[in-house]
Amino acid sequence: MVALTAWWPKYLAIVTRFGYSVEEDQHAASILSQMIADHATPVSRIRSIIKDKNVAVCGAGPSLPQNLKVAMKARLLAGSVLIAADGATTALVNRHLQPDLIVSDLDGKLPDIIRAQRKGAIVVVHANEDNIS
Repeated sequence: MVALTAWWPKYLAIVTRFGYSVEEDQHAASILSQMIADHATPVSRIRSIIKDKNVAVCGAGPSLPQNLKVAMKARLLAGSVLIAADGATTALVNRHLQPDLIVSDLDGKLPDIIRAQRKGAIVVVHANEDNIS
């Protein structure tokens, strides 16, 4: 697990680059925490899904569809835990691949994220100041 001291400078660089506010991000996280208090998946469950397993993290870039095609043909995804970064969920479900985890700030295609969740994916929502609404 990455220590806060290692992660914090990277977070501050991101906030600075995009012109975000640490205080507003914390406000967003507080709102989300209150909203999901009775529905949150324990971190221990997420840890048990990925610990000691092969993990494929899929980002929503323009090369993802072609990369998935190659990976599926080579059977590289078989037995791997699939993690979709937000919009990558759509590329996975369009190829009948079920993500195990979806990490999202909710700006991907929500119907695809919801459909994958209903089939068992755990959705990890990242709160930030531009997704409070």
